[in-house]
Amino acid sequence: TAGRASDEAFRIVSQCMIQQAHQHFNNGSDSRDLLKPQHWSNTVWSFATARVYDGHEELLVYLASLLHQYPWFVESFNSQEVANTVWAVATLLSNKRVNLGEVVPKRERNAALSILRPLLLSVAQCQAEKFNPQALSNTLWAMATLGFGLPSDQDQSGNAYLILESDRQVEDSMLMLETVDVIVQSSIRMLPRFQSQELSNVAWALARLLRLTSNEADAELGVNDVHKLLRGIGKRMMDPRLSMKSQQVSNTLWGMATLEFFDA
Repeated sequence: TAGRASDEAFRIVSQCMIQQAHQHFNNGSDSRDLLKPQHWSNTVWSFATARVYDGHEELLVYLASLLHQYPWFVESFNSQEVANTVWAVATLLSNKRVNLGEVVPKRERNAALSILRPLLLSVAQCQAEKFNPQALSNTLWAMATLGFGLPSDQDQSGNAYLILESDRQVEDSMLMLETVDVIVQSSIRMLPRFQSQELSNVAWALARLLRLTSNEADAELGVNDVHKLLRGIGKRMMDPRLSMKSQQVSNTLWGMATLEFFDA
């Protein structure tokens, strides 16, 4: 149908997938035969793309437990699977907040954090070098959409933004800054390949993530590199071969203004 997918149908799919996994493990089968990152990444991505507002919580909780229990499973994710997974988690949680007006339940919030932490750590350590522009943009967008690593004492009552409340806020903030740093570095090198939506996402996400961090984070992040990237985005926007929609231009300029960058 042209409308939104059935939450109940996707809930059944999620339950079946989890039950099959339980049966597989109970039979003593090799976990590596079951834990294929592409399968789990594609499933979560499908839920998000179908705009499922409910019925995905158990899937996120189970995926989080698998990533915690099997460190090699995290290491087997390639760059596209990492980007797709974190994008899907952010989309699922933000859809619930925006469309249902609900606060994300603690169990679902904790599952999201448990998925993001190991995957973003892999990005910070080496994965970003293997990302294409879309994967870099989507990963940065996901962190910004979820407010990953941002202080949770900000008043969010007046907007639809999320900030995932964390019991490890300092650690998450450090991980966020490290991940942003490597994404910025990789984005600078790949900037000629970025399309309009990717440029817009990066500028918006940087503003969302960095405007609420402390001034002390500048040295950790490498503010000169952020400015270099923003300057490059400004130059790309002036390329007559690049077609940008009004919303993309607006988001990009908002990001620059929010970061008080006026040297594009």
